Amino acid sequence: AVAVRRDFFLHLAARLLGALRTAPGFATLTRFADRLAESSSYCRDPRFVATAFGLSLAVWLSLAGFFAAVLHLFGYRVSAGELLVASAVTNMSGFIPASALGSFGPIEAGWTAALSWAGLRPADAAASGLATHLARVVLLPLLSLVFVLQLWPRIAAARRTV
Repeated sequence: AVAVRRDFFLHLAARLLGALRTAPGFATLTRFADRLAESSSYCRDPRFVATAFGLSLAVWLSLAGFFAAVLHLFGYRVSAGELLVASAVTNMSGFIPASALGSFGPIEAGWTAALSWAGLRPADAAASGLATHLARVVLLPLLSLVFVLQLWPRIAAARRTV
């Protein structure tokens, strides 16, 4: 097995960008990559890595649970494996840098494709994808508002004591 330092890829990216320093606009990007590589020391702490992994897993599973709830409300039944595949495809499709008005686009397309693969009619898969999107657009801002109103004063007070 080949041992690779955890920040190897950050340093590699900084070096590759460093080779492009003469290109317009790359000087700023290179400085950013250098700072990112220098600040990656926190990733060397195994507790930080374990915490980040655990929290990421919890977020991903909670999204899968959210998707399961939406499907249940629509009366659709899919297996746990199909749900996890649909959730993974949906989340990965969110990295496609394209969307339409209201940020509809790749996520709903990934959702529709994955659930169609799982056996739902494409129209039903698309409808549940749109419902999921609308629930996120409405619920996440409301939950964020609750967070800000309830927890922000505590966070501000804790910062003043530090």
